[in-house]
This record gives sequence, structure tokens and C-alpha cells, in this order.
Amino acid sequence: MIVKSRQGSICAVAMLALAFVCAPAMANHLSPNVLVDPSFEDPGAFTTDGAPFIGSWEAFAGSANASSTRVTTMPRTGAEHVDLTIDGDDGSFAGVFQAVAVTPGQRVNAGIWHKTPNTGLLGVGPEFRIEFHPGDAGGEISRVENNGVIPTDEYSLIDIVGAVAPAGATQARIVYAIQTFGGEPHGGVSSIGTVFLDDA
Repeated sequence: MIVKSRQGSICAVAMLALAFVCAPAMANHLSPNVLVDPSFEDPGAFTTDGAPFIGSWEAFAGSANASSTRVTTMPRTGAEHVDLTIDGDDGSFAGVFQAVAVTPGQRVNAGIWHKTPNTGLLGVGPEFRIEFHPGDAGGEISRVENNGVIPTDEYSLIDIVGAVAPAGATQARIVYAIQTFGGEPHGGVSSIGTVFLDDA
């Protein structure tokens, strides 16, 4: 799908891969996916070690029964994908993110394919967003969210198109997480659920 902004930029949201593209507001070209390892195939590009956040996926989890791992259970493409699971912990979370360099005014498109083996029984709340930061150590300046899309038993694309980096931003972080802070379950057992991610 090609999206043309009001300022005239043409940005590509890749439908075959998780697209995370950045383009100047006045650019007139298709932008490449700038994520490292968008299909989660490289174990060296999937870490839990903290900054730097540009150049690898950072996995995170908020309790002993929450996890963010690379697995081979049901990839959309390739051999591996991400499994986000919370197994009975209220007030917990699990997710993954990667940062890319941006400049203020730059437009960012992001998308990732998600599914759940818990169709109709998802007891966690999925969240997808782009966060803008002044660097690895800086706090969040702003965010753009798309949190209302519940995954099904088939991979589907969730995306954000045309987020604009605010003043002071040097990083855009694509974040997908599940949480049990409230607003779930979606027909399932509260605080229990799994979401698979692939092709960012």
C-alpha cells in the first residue's frame, strides 16, 4: 500500500514485512524498511541488555510469568517469530521494541503482523505504538498509538502511518506489548494470553 501525505511525501507501508520507514516530510520517493532483522531471524539482534536501542530488538517483561522470546512455533515467514505471553499475572506486561534514528519533522510509518493462538480467549491487552525519544537515556517526548486492534488466529497487519517526529526527537521506537493493567479480558481468562509477532 502506498500512502501520500498532505505534504506530498510518499511512504511505503510494506505489506510483506513489518514496515518501519522514515521519510522527510517533503520527500518524493519510496522509503526502505530501516529496521534491523524485521523478521526476528537473528538471535544476535534480539536482546534484553538495555541501550543502545538502535540496531536490535529489545525484549522486556514485567513479572516472572511474563515473557518475550523468539520461537519457531508459527512464523508468518522465515523460521522464527516473537512470542509474547503473560500467564496469570495482573498488572504485568511483555513486549519488544526497536529504535531508529529520526530528525524533527520526519514522518514515520510502522507496522507489524500479529496473531494469537487464544482466539476468543485473549485475556491480555495488546498495545502498538511509536514513541519519540531524545536518545537512549531520554524520557519519552510523545507517542502515537494504535491499540484497538485485537489479533485473531490468522496473522494480520497492524500499522501506524504518518507519525511526525516532534522537536527534540532523535529516536523513534516501534513498540508492541501486551499488558494486564485493565481493559481485558477479550472473552478469555483474565491475565492469561499469548500474541505472536512477525515481519515488522
